[in-house]
Amino acid sequence: MLTTTVSSHAGAVSKAKNDYVTLTTISMRDSTGISGLADTDTIPRSHWGDARSAPTRPRRSAAELAELRKPGTLAPDLRTGVPGVRGATDFKPVRDPVTHAECKNYFLNVPSPAPGYWYKNRFNACHGTTLLSEHFVVRNGRPTKVGAALVDVTFIVSMQENARTAAVSVNLTNWRFIETYPTTNAWTFGANCWDIDASGPSCDPSTVSRSDTPGAWQADGDHGATVTIPTTGVVQPESHGDEQRQHYDFNVYFYLPSSPGANTFYDGPNAIGRCDQARTAVSPNYARASDCVFHQQAGIFTLDASDGAVRESALLIRDAQNNVAATKPGTPGTWIPGKLGTPYPLHRLYYDTVGRDNNRSAAIAKCVEHFGPNYTQRNDPNEPTATNDCDEYPFSATYQGVQMTINAGGNRSYAVRPVHSAQNQNAGNQLGQYLADDHILEEDAYYVNVIN
Repeated sequence: MLTTTVSSHAGAVSKAKNDYVTLTTISMRDSTGISGLADTDTIPRSHWGDARSAPTRPRRSAAELAELRKPGTLAPDLRTGVPGVRGATDFKPVRDPVTHAECKNYFLNVPSPAPGYWYKNRFNACHGTTLLSEHFVVRNGRPTKVGAALVDVTFIVSMQENARTAAVSVNLTNWRFIETYPTTNAWTFGANCWDIDASGPSCDPSTVSRSDTPGAWQADGDHGATVTIPTTGVVQPESHGDEQRQHYDFNVYFYLPSSPGANTFYDGPNAIGRCDQARTAVSPNYARASDCVFHQQAGIFTLDASDGAVRESALLIRDAQNNVAATKPGTPGTWIPGKLGTPYPLHRLYYDTVGRDNNRSAAIAKCVEHFGPNYTQRNDPNEPTATNDCDEYPFSATYQGVQMTINAGGNRSYAVRPVHSAQNQNAGNQLGQYLADDHILEEDAYYVNVIN
């Protein structure tokens, strides 16, 4: 600990105008370079505090609301590895919550600029920062910095399985005091949950909060609760069957209520979640896991090329993403979307059954064109009864399927190839399970990642 002198009586006098504290934030990574009071002048601030004592519910325009409702606007952050991916078909992301230790490790190591939130998967988000409070006294009419306190903060929102609830929690660790700082003043944490449209309702409870001294936070640095997200929110204007899509803000803040300073409130970034009734009103085979998801985060479907049950399908996708010429039609100068690490995900096509059927029919026609009418014949003496299916990528149940790609024109393309029928069907089953387990709804974005 960096303490040289900790004032036990400063809390009583800090309410005077000649003795006050401020609150700002710096990145966790930058905070590791602070070893003395002078260092606090050289570290860039991530956020300057303001004079509020509670967060202000944003009032957004129709255009702003429409932008927040768009799915898949956030690509997976690959700077510290591929998040939340497993090859096993029984892996369920909703059962893989982010921990405070994982969150802190991410924000300590992620290169600048750190995002507002790290999404471990589409159900779990966390925010990490270091709070910096500086203690000033006024001497001869001029404020003089006499001390500081730092603490690492992680804030987590986890959507709950088979429910319309979210667990919110905060963790304060690694308190550091420099020279003279008032330790008897309270530090207040709060988290709000409300409809992104200001005319909509709040969650229950609308605010989770705790106010305690640094000593009390050091003794128990955790606080959290489960909030219930109402079904009476503002429904997304675009029709998506009976899904009843609604969108909610999760907002974290910190406040130093015992100081008269004008910079004592930190309003953290918002995590935007979408809740719906797809699991119950449409079908659990369409969507499951949770009734709420971080829809702006694109999903990741993983296929393992070393798995003999899906190998030929996985290799088609790998070739399509990395070597178009190895596929058919394989037109030079074209590209195929859905590769992890690019800005071009796939988007699920569910309700337009005619569109899906047209994509599939076009794929079969292309297999006949490039491989002949007998492409289904495998002629494998080791498996004399085995046959081929026409496999396509992007999948027919996407807006990037074969017929829709042909209709769109341009240099975006697709790939077809005869593959082992059982392997094609196994890959399709894995895809269907993934889409439901990751709560990928109509028009939601996801990438396809072929491993091994």
